Amino acid sequence: MLFRSLAVAALAVITRRLSQARAALAAEVALEADGRRQLRALFDALPDLVWVKDLEGRYAACNRSFLQFIGLPEDEVIGRRTTELLALSLASELAEEDREALGTLGAVRAQHWFPTRDGGELLFDTARLALRDEAGDPVGVLGVARDVTATFRAR
Repeated sequence: MLFRSLAVAALAVITRRLSQARAALAAEVALEADGRRQLRALFDALPDLVWVKDLEGRYAACNRSFLQFIGLPEDEVIGRRTTELLALSLASELAEEDREALGTLGAVRAQHWFPTRDGGELLFDTARLALRDEAGDPVGVLGVARDVTATFRAR
C-alpha cells in the first residue's frame, strides 16, 4: 500500500512538472513567434531594399521594398537566383559581389544602376555581408540597397 501511495505521489509530481514544462514551452514558442513577427515588421518597414541569399545564391528572404522594386510577389522571388530576375550582365556582377562578401569579414560596397520597370534607371548604393553560423562559417549573404539617384543627380 505504501508503495502504491508513493507511486501515485510521484506520478502527480511528474504530471505537474510536465504541465509546467509544457506551459513554459508554449510561452517560449509564443515569444519566439512574436519576436519573428516584430522582426518581419521591421524588415518590411525599411525603405531600403533588403534581401538574404543562401550559399547557392538563391533568395531566402526579402523585404517589401525589394518586392515592390522587382515587381514580383514573394513566392516568385524566394528560391530563385538573381540571374532569373535581372539582366545577365548585371546579375553576374552582383553574384561576384556575393561571392566576395562570403570571403570577407566586412561588408562589400558597390554602386549599380538598376533598370526600372518604366524604362528608367536608379542608382543604388549596395552593401553585402556574409551571414555566419556560431562557428563563423558563412551560411548566406545579407544585402541592402539604398536608392541614391537623387543625390547623384544633384551633384
